[in-house]
Amino acid sequence: MDDLELPWVTSTTWILGTFALALVIFQLVLVRWIPLSKVAWKKVDYVWLSLAMLGIIGGVGAARQQIAINFISLAESRITFAEEQIKERLEFGRGPAICRTFVRSEFSPPPEEFNRIQREYDEQCNWFRTVSEKLQDTTFVKREILRLEDFGILPSGGDEWATSNLKDAAQWYNNALKAYKELSKARHRSNLEFTLTVVGPFLLAIALALRITKVTGEIRLERLSR
Repeated sequence: MDDLELPWVTSTTWILGTFALALVIFQLVLVRWIPLSKVAWKKVDYVWLSLAMLGIIGGVGAARQQIAINFISLAESRITFAEEQIKERLEFGRGPAICRTFVRSEFSPPPEEFNRIQREYDEQCNWFRTVSEKLQDTTFVKREILRLEDFGILPSGGDEWATSNLKDAAQWYNNALKAYKELSKARHRSNLEFTLTVVGPFLLAIALALRITKVTGEIRLERLSR
């Protein structure tokens, strides 16, 4: 057998053959040789509906896997975009807008207030630099949830817009990462799902054959009762 040859379970001919064979067997056994009673035919509904449900479950698993595979590239691009947004905000946070020394002038606030503002900006600058240095070796490389608190106490004061903007970017990144991980998990099927995906069409074919046989058997009983 060629390694690249599709297995017989993927052949429509085999599915149709299974349906035809099951239909013949059911017609012979359940209608002619061992005809079922009216109540027994009602109970047959449990059988063919159960087979049909198993076949449907296999199809759902295959659909979920295919959709997840199609979405995974989009999820990756969103993570990349979120990473770039975080880098841009970190660059701003360690840039001259935050990391600067204020110069006193006649319009400056009182010395105590002036020193407090300078201290807040210095703390904010150091925090942004610390996050920038550690982030590349941790979260982004390992694709982990980003918790800004892990890099030290978030600064209060200074340029609040810089901090809140970074928080928003971190939230976008975490949301994108969660979606990516869910899709990565969804694109893999369990052994049970794989088995149901393979045999699902055959189960549906057998269920349909049994349902058609049930109709035949019930018509036969109806005619006999007249």
